[in-house]
Amino acid sequence: MTRQAGLDGRRLGPVTVIFGASGGVFPHCVSLLVDGGTEKAVIDPGADAEALRRWARVVTRILNTHYHFDHIHGNRLFPNATVMLNQVEQECFPRLESVAGKLGIQEIYGDAGVAEWIRAVAAGTSPPAPFSPAFRPEWWFSTRVPAEAYPYGEFAIGSVRMVMVHSPGHTAGLACPFFPEEGLVYTADIDLTRFGPWYFGTDGDIDAFIRSSRALLALDAEWYLTGHEEGLLRRSEFAERLEGYLAIIDKRDRRILDLLGQGVSEERLTDHGVLYPTRYHVDPWVRMWDTLGTRKHVARLRARGLVGRR
Repeated sequence: MTRQAGLDGRRLGPVTVIFGASGGVFPHCVSLLVDGGTEKAVIDPGADAEALRRWARVVTRILNTHYHFDHIHGNRLFPNATVMLNQVEQECFPRLESVAGKLGIQEIYGDAGVAEWIRAVAAGTSPPAPFSPAFRPEWWFSTRVPAEAYPYGEFAIGSVRMVMVHSPGHTAGLACPFFPEEGLVYTADIDLTRFGPWYFGTDGDIDAFIRSSRALLALDAEWYLTGHEEGLLRRSEFAERLEGYLAIIDKRDRRILDLLGQGVSEERLTDHGVLYPTRYHVDPWVRMWDTLGTRKHVARLRARGLVGRR
């Protein structure tokens, strides 16, 4: 936490880093304030509310890199701002049915599960899930304003030039904002955490995640700011740590192959907590993500001929 606390409010030209008291730990994230003079934008208002409210009156735009809760739950704090989301995921605001389809609720719990989830977050009376933000009412309050789509590629907030780098894998539409003049890229959920890469939604893709992660090193950037915990890293440190982070994917593959080799069926892999320890499976979303992520790994292994055809 030392790194985050020391950097809160750190400015790189017109860009201010906002960790807040949460330090970017899920279900919060690191936020950015972009001061373009005539326009001011907040990128991913997922830092704690106290850290964000000080800019509530001056922010004219919200840019969400993707639709996940930890990057959008502070949208509600800026009622006068235009909400913008990437063009792949734009329909998620205000259509929570689209969120449910991309996140995995539709695939695992079906139409009834989608309808019940939307009722729960709209009512705001459901008890919280133990380990995920599944039933948080901010899902409802922060998605009511229809989103405009920002383009991939060149984009500007007033006088500040940005490049919205399409980085699919974590989600299909994830955009990583790159500030060429400042030599800064916000890597969002390509975050180098010890947990490893997250691509467990229905719209996640393991191989795309790997490609997108390595593609960030092709940018002419000196600073890499992760969306969670790790903070602001120089290019050399980000590059050095990235391969170890991506190697966690191979560790997950090996665990699945070991379990299959022991006679565990594909249908029962989730019972062994491939991605999350089973003690967390009391949370319906954690079990959902373990199931979906495990399926992705099995499909990837099958495509490589390491798991037999069914």
